[in-house]
Amino acid sequence: MINQYLSIIIGIFLLIAGLLDAYKYSLQAFKIQKIRTAKGQSRKFNDISFIFKIACIVDGIYTQNWYLVGCAAVGLLCVCHLFYVTYLYYPYRYRGLYNFVRPNFIKYTINSVIPNNKRKRL
Repeated sequence: MINQYLSIIIGIFLLIAGLLDAYKYSLQAFKIQKIRTAKGQSRKFNDISFIFKIACIVDGIYTQNWYLVGCAAVGLLCVCHLFYVTYLYYPYRYRGLYNFVRPNFIKYTINSVIPNNKRKRL
């Protein structure tokens, strides 16, 4: 009986912590939109956060921990929003190139995964 209540309390605490984690990514995305540049934003941070949220969802489904799945799903949505906002406000125009067109989203995503010393600069 006590273990059941303890499990529910820990699950609620996990939900609150997960929502605060998701809120962190939303705050970062709104800050990028407000200043209208993603110059200081690390794309590697976005990629690692995305992979971690996917791993949490898979682990939560495997262990049937639905609190973890819910937290990770909300966090994954916020990380995806942050990644898209970073894509929109990535500082292309400061490169000094004329008639430069923003790359498509797939090329941008692949470019963010490749290590810096092996990838072509956008």
